[in-house]
Amino acid sequence: MPNRARDVINILISTVFVGIGLAVTITTSASTGYEFWIARLLYLIAMISVAVAYFVWIATHQTTSISTLLFGIAAAAVIVIGVPASFYWVDRRQHPPMSIAYVVPAIWSPTPLGKWFMMIQHCGTEPVYNVDIIFIDEDRAKQISTRGTVTPAEIANEQVTLHFDEIDPTQGGWAKLFPWTPLNADEEHYSARIVSRHATFDETLQISRVSQKWHYKIEDLGRIEIAAYY
Repeated sequence: MPNRARDVINILISTVFVGIGLAVTITTSASTGYEFWIARLLYLIAMISVAVAYFVWIATHQTTSISTLLFGIAAAAVIVIGVPASFYWVDRRQHPPMSIAYVVPAIWSPTPLGKWFMMIQHCGTEPVYNVDIIFIDEDRAKQISTRGTVTPAEIANEQVTLHFDEIDPTQGGWAKLFPWTPLNADEEHYSARIVSRHATFDETLQISRVSQKWHYKIEDLGRIEIAAYY
């Protein structure tokens, strides 16, 4: 068989296996099961085919030629980029970026008694469903923890429970406001347990006032930290 025909056949075989493996990968969201292993097997065969094609090319062509170099680069790209890219694609389909809701300070009302209007903010591209938030004023919780008895009014001033059936990205957060009166407006500490259909996490919120400017820091424990001021 002429060298050129053999080269074309090797390249076509490699391309077919890579194409089938890629098609199986991008048309299924499964990260386990037979589709996953079929895609991996096809890529393994594709890598072997590409490697064999390259070695055959080297054996029948000058090793220093431009065509040999370009073929080697293409083979390396398929092996080094193709397989990790397929794993990344499957992982993104199976575990898309998470959308969350969290609490931020929105509007400070200084009179008649200084209080915040806290805002439920949405982050992400998808709606968040069945959102339950337990918002706790850690300063008030620390204050009443030293007492032997606690009244219902003190508990109401120390925490609040909120529920939202759905929070959409297009809604923003301004429709999801709730008032809160801090114990000390210059230095505030809050926490929130936020539970939704797909996630549960704990948020901490610190607010301080320095030179009549508000600073706040939000931390989703172990994952994300947001710092801002206004």
